[in-house]
Amino acid sequence: MKQDRREFLGTVLGGAGWAMLGSCATFQSCQQAIANRPVRRNITTLASNHPIIAAYKSAITAMKALPSSDPRNWTNQARIHNDHCPHGNWLFLPWHRAYLLYFERICRQLSGMADFALPYWNWSLTPSVPAPFWGGGSSNPLFDSTRIATATSVASSTNVGATVLSSILAETNFETFGSYSIGASEPQRPTIPPKYGRLEGTPHNYIHGFVGGDMGAFMSPLDPIFWLHHNMIERCWVQWNFDLNHLNTNDSAWLDREFTEFCDENGNPVRVTARTALLFPVFSYRYDDVGPGAAGTGAPAADTKAAQDASSRKAKAGAKVQLDVQRRFPTAQPLAVTIDKPTAVRIAVDPQVLRATAGSRTLLAFDGASMDHTEDFSVRVFVNKPDATVDTPPEDPHFAGAFAFFQHTGGDHDHGTGNFVLDVGDVLKRLNIEGGTIELNIVLVPYPGRQLRTRELTVTTTELRLAKDVIEPQQ
Repeated sequence: MKQDRREFLGTVLGGAGWAMLGSCATFQSCQQAIANRPVRRNITTLASNHPIIAAYKSAITAMKALPSSDPRNWTNQARIHNDHCPHGNWLFLPWHRAYLLYFERICRQLSGMADFALPYWNWSLTPSVPAPFWGGGSSNPLFDSTRIATATSVASSTNVGATVLSSILAETNFETFGSYSIGASEPQRPTIPPKYGRLEGTPHNYIHGFVGGDMGAFMSPLDPIFWLHHNMIERCWVQWNFDLNHLNTNDSAWLDREFTEFCDENGNPVRVTARTALLFPVFSYRYDDVGPGAAGTGAPAADTKAAQDASSRKAKAGAKVQLDVQRRFPTAQPLAVTIDKPTAVRIAVDPQVLRATAGSRTLLAFDGASMDHTEDFSVRVFVNKPDATVDTPPEDPHFAGAFAFFQHTGGDHDHGTGNFVLDVGDVLKRLNIEGGTIELNIVLVPYPGRQLRTRELTVTTTELRLAKDVIEPQQ
């Protein structure tokens, strides 16, 4: 029996996974650690004096007091993001997962709260920056004076509401969900323009611009709300994998990618791969409402070998993921849209081709979109809605989707342009569109209270793509 348990831990954890649990001495102690792993909670369910909020404040204060030579120092932690974070490619999700985990451990160590878990901001349910992040000025460690959003600002449901989030979570293709592939030899910040998946391109980017200030640039972790925003993005990935049974890629270029820029709670450098990061939600933390061990979701508590084995297998499951583009229907000219002047472009789609490819994904791609709009505006797209304005709600049947920007100019961050994608299959069905000339109505929606730097969006190529998901689960 003891041998079986050791084999189980060895198979499931491996060397890196074992370290996640602090190298607990026995199977029983590891199982206990897993069952009692810290719970990441929705911050709006916590009272203002809750120990978790107090511990987070204490940790931030302690990190700011550390010398600049300490990698755990508050500014140094932000510089990790500034210098290394991948955006617009498929390393976005595993990199930020590891970033959150080691930051969480630093907070646990410096606050002295042994079971501290980073809370998350569910902007889909509560679209304003939570109350603990306001008031108190410099005496409140959670306050950031650079924010452009105020305590009463409300994030648009067009980008973060339940309807749009449900649509994103229903995405079956890992790259379309979590951003697109790069090769094993490419740096994690490649020189090619970013190509955003739907989770990153819509709610992630939008919230950075909505909050503004520090959050609008790559030093965004200087604002304490950053960590809760990204914890919500992580929660979405956990839900997508564990509750909705969608598969990550099993491409070795993704699984074997190694990150070396993080440090542990003692300031020691760590090495972690995307493959190892897949196990973090199983062994290192759990969410209060989604994923393995979450209360009230029907998921098993992580306190038995069978349940944990099932969770770990699910975490590691992947597939050969491809998106086979069968036909492309581009617009006749580049797109240029100005604030206060919505623009229409038309795409001619052969009805015979549309009928012949029934069952294909219908994707709308914006390639070569200008990027320097982080704190200026987001983009809404409608189909056959010539009277669309900034006031047209996302509940309108013509609404096709939205995307936003997260770009810091200068250095290796400045690609100039980026690529975005929307799934427009549902709107075409709602409107009974079976081909012919399809009009796209593009509206730029400025964030309130901003002094605009730019007023125009340009897109090199806008096209409708008929594509087929090719997802082959590993055996």
